[in-house]
This record gives sequence, C-alpha cells and structure tokens, in this order.
Amino acid sequence: MTRHLYVFIDETGDAGDGTGDSSSYYGELALAIKADCFPDLNRHLLNWRYCRRIIKEMTRPPKHEDANTFLRPFSELCKNGAFVCSCVYVLKHNYLGPYLRPAENYSPIKFRNYVHRRLLEWHFANNHPLNDEKIELIFDRFDMSKEDEENLANYLKNNWNLPPFKHIIHADSEYIEALQLAHQFVNLARDIFMKMATFSTELLDFVKIKDITKGQ
Repeated sequence: MTRHLYVFIDETGDAGDGTGDSSSYYGELALAIKADCFPDLNRHLLNWRYCRRIIKEMTRPPKHEDANTFLRPFSELCKNGAFVCSCVYVLKHNYLGPYLRPAENYSPIKFRNYVHRRLLEWHFANNHPLNDEKIELIFDRFDMSKEDEENLANYLKNNWNLPPFKHIIHADSEYIEALQLAHQFVNLARDIFMKMATFSTELLDFVKIKDITKGQ
C-alpha cells in the first residue's frame, strides 16, 4: 500500500536584510503529517477554534497564557507518531550565509530558497522517509512568479541529500488548516530561538530547532 506524507512549510520573519523595518531574524518550519493522521490533528484544531470562537484564518499564535493549552494535545499526538516538525532559523546581524547582503548578490527569493533547502536537509536527516512513501511539499504561498516556482522545484529535486518529491506546490494558508498549524508552530518556535518564550517550552520539544546563522 502506498503511503503518503505531506510536508507543510511556513515562515516567521521576512527575507529582508535586517535593516529598517525588516525583521532581525528569519525562520522556517516543516510540519510533516502522515495521511491517516489528519483526522486527529483536525479534531484538535476544531476544538481549539470552537473553544476560542475562532472563525477566520489563524494568523496569530495563541496568547502566551493559552499556548500551553494549545500545545498539549499536539505534543501528545507527536509522541504517538502522528507528525514530526523541524525548524531552522537565521539571526541576520550575525549571518554568514549567502544572498542576504548586497555584497553577496542579495536576493530575497534565493535567500528563501537557500533556507528551504537547509530546512529540508535538516528535516530529512532526522526523519528518513519509507521507501514506498510518496512525499508532497506544500509551501505557504507568497509572491513568486511561475519561473521562480519552477526554479525552486528544480533546485530541490536536484539535491541528492533530499528524497524524491511527488509534488511541490504553493498554496494559500487561508484554506489549508495544516499550513495554519505550521504557522502557529513556527511563531512559537521563534519565541524560543529569540529567547522570549513564556510558555512551557518542553511542550514544543517536538520541534527540532537548528541555528543556521553561520551558514554551512
């Protein structure tokens, strides 16, 4: 029987160079969900929406006093193998990698693609897919041309450190709950790597976080 694995990718911060209104950090998270585990995750999301009377897209992470309540059921689901999470981040003022400084051919698209690659290499180094597993990558959509999307797909598919991907797509989190969940997790992970978390950080232990500020 073919197994399907869906990997949802979202970001925190922006791809600017860290000056002016640009964020001082940039992070990305991969949320990998087995196809048969969606009902359990969706049930917890629906319960959270119902209890908090949330009817719109979840664009903001839970308030710190609610974060423990939000995370606890997902922490248990992760322990039971429903999903896995990985995160990488950059602290821009100390960044030594490519594409962020004018002297290094600054390009927000190439910088994002570079972080995509580092995230997926980190994720799959720790979570080896099964041989018969069909993997689909779903990126939270931002302003990219069709050519940029194709370049990203080729960039990832030609990387021997990554497994083959059946599909690489870009979607709007407004209509995909799992992307909204990834958004919640990546912003809570940001609070950890920016050292401003006030919730029980052990409940987010299921997110494996790596600092890639120093580049390779």
